[in-house]
Amino acid sequence: MKKYKNLLLALFVALASGCSDMLNIKPTSFISDEAIWEDKVLIDKFVANTYGSMLCGFNRCTAGFGQNWSMSWAGNMDSATDDFASVSDSPIYTQLNKDAITAQSCPFVSEIWIQEYLVIRKCNTIIERVAGVDDKVLTAKEKLRIDAEARFLRAFCYFDLGRTFGKAPLILKAQNLEEDLLVAPSSFAEIVEFVKDECDLYADNLPLTYPEEEAGHATKGAFLALKSRALLYLASPLNSEDDARKWDDAAVAAQTEIAKKQNELAIKRSELQQEADTKKAMADAAYEIQKEEQRKTIEVTTANADIAKQEREIELKQKEVAVKEQALEAEVKKQAEADKYAAQQKADAALYQRQKEAEAKQFEAQRQAEARKAQAEADRFAKEQEAEGIRAVGEAEAAAIQAKGVAEAEAMEKKAEAYAKYNKAAVAEMMIKVLPDVAAKIAEPLGQIDKITIIGGDGGNNGVEQVAGNVPAVMAKLFESMKEATGIDLADIVKADTYDAKVNRNVNVSGIDSVNLVVKDEKENPTT
Repeated sequence: MKKYKNLLLALFVALASGCSDMLNIKPTSFISDEAIWEDKVLIDKFVANTYGSMLCGFNRCTAGFGQNWSMSWAGNMDSATDDFASVSDSPIYTQLNKDAITAQSCPFVSEIWIQEYLVIRKCNTIIERVAGVDDKVLTAKEKLRIDAEARFLRAFCYFDLGRTFGKAPLILKAQNLEEDLLVAPSSFAEIVEFVKDECDLYADNLPLTYPEEEAGHATKGAFLALKSRALLYLASPLNSEDDARKWDDAAVAAQTEIAKKQNELAIKRSELQQEADTKKAMADAAYEIQKEEQRKTIEVTTANADIAKQEREIELKQKEVAVKEQALEAEVKKQAEADKYAAQQKADAALYQRQKEAEAKQFEAQRQAEARKAQAEADRFAKEQEAEGIRAVGEAEAAAIQAKGVAEAEAMEKKAEAYAKYNKAAVAEMMIKVLPDVAAKIAEPLGQIDKITIIGGDGGNNGVEQVAGNVPAVMAKLFESMKEATGIDLADIVKADTYDAKVNRNVNVSGIDSVNLVVKDEKENPTT
């Protein structure tokens, strides 16, 4: 074995001297041992990992963390007692029955050995390192508790190894390669003594209970129970000679634990009783004072209650008044708002009506304006048409007048030529033809007179001659004017033989009987 150790050491030195730079590199794939003990979280995780590495229960029916075996096929730990009897010829049952099982004789048994010592090494590491942790990381009380937990787990593993194999090496520190790894086994009695001493020294550093979030950690009661169980196993004839003292030790340990529990319970009861008695005495002593104080308090309270009642009544009355005021205000406000709303609605309706009337008037005005515009357009068109008609009529009349004038001018021109040809005879004939018409026009005013009353005359004349002489006088003047204008003497023509033929006028004046001649209307008394 030493030969192999020297070989490993030489190999390690060679690697260290050739790769010093490489070994100085800080690892990134795992956490170093030094880093663990500088961080409370990592320490708690290391302790939890140690708990998780424990074998699963006393009966070993299921595999624990990192364990690949199960003894469910092999029964339970009862198979290691004389209660076990198997009908199978399997070597494991034969070895158990004959007490011939060893760490090498069965695979699952060897794993018990390996797993227990894996936990023991972790416990040894915790015990060695936790005391040196900086006080800023762990308090002194936390260090003692973690140390006691590791010692309980280590004692539990050694008791399990002792009851399973009868003896096992007691390794109490984390070994390294330079040490002698072949440690002689300790007897079951030595293992139980070790468990007992560890319990006596360190159980008091464990709490009786833990908070719910830390449930499962070792307690003081668990450590004491482990001690009692170990002593009980040691007293069995299977592990030692029939010695009554050992049974007494086991009983004492159990009874001590029970007594401690009972003592703790009695102390607790005494403390509670003392506390109750003290409180009762204090209560009794203070009863009268308290009673007086209560009486005063009751009086003060009663007075305060009366005052409070009066204040409450006043407050209620004030609130009633306030409520009435608010109700009145709300009613008035509501009516005002209703009136306001009605007025607003009425105003809106009137405004709406005025708007509609204005829109209607505007529409009517627009319609009338459009009608007037259309009428104006029609009138303008009619006037234009009328003007066109008048212009056309005027132009036609002008053309007609022009044509007539031209025709008359041409006719006059032709008559003038004819008159020139007929000379004075034609002129005379023409004038003779119109002479009766001229005489008629001259006498026409006299025909308009209904009657004439002649009052009298001068120089013996009765006035009839004057009336009758007007027409000849006018005709005589006409003859003179014609003679002056034309040189024709109409008197000579009248006197000519052709007068009656050309003129063909026989004038007979009749009805002049007296001076008082009445000339009647031509319609009543026509003259031919």
